[in-house]
Amino acid sequence: MTRPPALALCVGALVLLGTFVAAPALGTASAAATVDTAGPVITEVSFPNESVADRDDGRVYLWGSDLDSMTVHVDPGGGAAYLRLCVDAEDTPNGTTRRIDCRDQQVFQREGTIQVPMGQWAANQTGQRRIDVSIRDPRNGTVLDRREVAVVVVTRGGDLDSDGLTDGQEFENGTGVSLKDTDEDGLLDGTEVKEYGTDPLSNDTDGDGLRDAQEINGNTNATDPDTDGDGLEDGAEVNEYGTDPTSEDTDGDGLTDTEEIEQYGTDPTSEDTDGDGLTDGEEIEQYGTDPTEADTDGDGLTDGEEVTDYDTDPLAVDTDGDGLTDAEEIGQYGTDPLETDTDGDLLDDGLEVSLGTDPTSGLTTPLALAGLVALVVGGIALARGRDLPLPTPGGGSGANGGATSDDGGEGPGAATDRTPTPDPDPPLLTDEDRVKQLLEENGGRLQQGEFVERTDWSKSKVSRLLSRMEEDGEIAKITLGRENLITIQGEEPEGAKKPFEE
Repeated sequence: MTRPPALALCVGALVLLGTFVAAPALGTASAAATVDTAGPVITEVSFPNESVADRDDGRVYLWGSDLDSMTVHVDPGGGAAYLRLCVDAEDTPNGTTRRIDCRDQQVFQREGTIQVPMGQWAANQTGQRRIDVSIRDPRNGTVLDRREVAVVVVTRGGDLDSDGLTDGQEFENGTGVSLKDTDEDGLLDGTEVKEYGTDPLSNDTDGDGLRDAQEINGNTNATDPDTDGDGLEDGAEVNEYGTDPTSEDTDGDGLTDTEEIEQYGTDPTSEDTDGDGLTDGEEIEQYGTDPTEADTDGDGLTDGEEVTDYDTDPLAVDTDGDGLTDAEEIGQYGTDPLETDTDGDLLDDGLEVSLGTDPTSGLTTPLALAGLVALVVGGIALARGRDLPLPTPGGGSGANGGATSDDGGEGPGAATDRTPTPDPDPPLLTDEDRVKQLLEENGGRLQQGEFVERTDWSKSKVSRLLSRMEEDGEIAKITLGRENLITIQGEEPEGAKKPFEE
């Protein structure tokens, strides 16, 4: 017997309905069996390529405006599994976590991906965030696997680290989007790029041994290793030599720092290395003396004293060639180191010293000559083995010492017609007498420079002579501006005497 068409349709519907209702139960069981036995795991969490700005130090940098979804890759641990996927993320502004999505889904071995929408969350985020992804048993919520993802949400026009570069510029320059000073040189990345032109990835852009911030603060050029162009790198000047990297001649002595260090061995931070009163530049370029030796010629006078005080040659031990060193003439004998014969007696100063006579006084010359004559004559007499005839009182000479007449006669009655003896030469004046004479001729007062002009004496001789006479109380010196007024002792002008002097 055949069934009515209506009954057949009802049976068919029940069969189809039983199949539809049973499918989830079979899927759940399969998933449960898979979960219980194989253990599904999260293999990867990925983001769309257009939303990824960079990956660094385990963080993913994401363009918030382009992040619309996230994909979770799952290995079901078998052919398929029915799982629950939950996504939680930190939220702005208080850092609390909120649930982004939680869904039950069947995954298969060949596909194994679950896509989660993220656009609404990402639109309001900037900065470091943590996203927590977990897969669970849909029957009881047991966590089967979990993955934590560290992300940094950025915007192209924003400045996450407030260093003066937008996030987009940071990625273009390779600087840290969340680091104000990527190279840790003391300058903000934006300041380096926009203001100084230095490299924000190198703390010493020009490689001269100074950090970029040191150079900027010290007014050197952070992009030029030798700011002052003196041949020494800025770092060496600051750290090694103590010189000024912005000045090629730190001590202003006329020599560059490089010349002082590499060529002459002088101190580039002292204008007078040997302390002799002459700058290093003057010694090298003007006088030819040694800037590292205070007394180049070794005569006992410093180079500065010779040049400035005495006008002697700092390269000659004996400037005037008289046999006495310059120091002996000035410090020991009081002679003029510029004159071979200080007292003008036709005997060199050195010779007078060897004879024991005074090389500053011409009065000693006759005594010296007499002594020389006596020595010479005595030597001749001894050599001949006989005595010399003595002069007679009348000017003649003879064996018996008597006078001789015009006709050859001798005795008291002889003629006395003789040539009259001329008056003796006036006595020679000493240097001190000459000074007193000039003072008396000029009313007892005369400027020191006038003594040089009115005599043939040098400045140094006049200075020493007047100083000696002042010490002896013969004259007085009165300073008037840059000139000295010389007066006879006791005849100083009123008001010119020293304090407390009566």
